[in-house]
Amino acid sequence: MSDVAEKSAKTNAWPTGIFAITLFTENLEQAKEFYQNVFGLPIDYEDSNSAVFKFGDTLVNLLKITEAKGLIDRTCQSGESRGGSSPCVHNQS
Repeated sequence: MSDVAEKSAKTNAWPTGIFAITLFTENLEQAKEFYQNVFGLPIDYEDSNSAVFKFGDTLVNLLKITEAKGLIDRTCQSGESRGGSSPCVHNQS
């Protein structure tokens, strides 16, 4: 594949944008402060386990790492996993 064709294939493989991403953090208060101070953004949504910042059309969800297992378990059970990698791990005993 030529460099131009390969670049085109990679570009076309992505959707037109990313709606939301979730980043896990061990210290939610520190992460919120970082995003507010560095990017100058207000909090778009907040609860005791998360804070959401809006970067243009993309939502960045900061989530306490202690909530990761519950989020991943819900995603796996609902069949929402998309893309090239899956957060779903199935252990067989």
